[in-house]
Amino acid sequence: MMDSCWIYMMLALCLLLAAGLRHMRQAAGYLRLSLCAPDEDIRIVTGSPSASLRTFPDASESVAEEFRRQKENGNIFMSNRLGEELAKPLLHGDGEMLGELWQEYPGQISFLYALAVRSMVEKKISNTILADTVLHSFSETIENTDEKIYRSVNDSVADTIYRLCLTDCQDVGGGFAKLCGKEEEARFAGAGAAAFQRFLDFSSARIDRIPFK
Repeated sequence: MMDSCWIYMMLALCLLLAAGLRHMRQAAGYLRLSLCAPDEDIRIVTGSPSASLRTFPDASESVAEEFRRQKENGNIFMSNRLGEELAKPLLHGDGEMLGELWQEYPGQISFLYALAVRSMVEKKISNTILADTVLHSFSETIENTDEKIYRSVNDSVADTIYRLCLTDCQDVGGGFAKLCGKEEEARFAGAGAAAFQRFLDFSSARIDRIPFK
């Protein structure tokens, strides 16, 4: 029993630290999509979230207790499965989803896809423990399967360029074209913007299928 409690406490602490880092990224403008993109670009879930999808626990409720509650009602399990599901298009090289530029620019397409996944998870899953669990599962699944793709989705240069695009309300497609070395070609900017929207739609649809309690 003591070992089990210790594991819960360690997992909860990791999730709390991850949540803090994620909120710092948001404050820096990493995911200011709701301010920068037109309404049709981002689909936001309507209606009030269920009790289990409320924001981070109140001060009176410990992180460990909240994590245990989410584990007992099955939400942690579903969050892990969702992360694995969201990683599949990258790991399977789904050409229909990833688009024609996937073969020529796999690294840039991979990061753009991961950016869309992270953005939509944080938009649609308001409970930070569940959102962080999904993103951890997504990242871990990729890391354990394909190291090259894992490096691509964590590329610091791409992260900086897209962060600037989103902070300055610039087109994500422009950042994609720049990273591909095709900044002067409008076709690449358009292809990047279209791919990003396609990835957002895919991520949104997958999240909507999960019956969080």
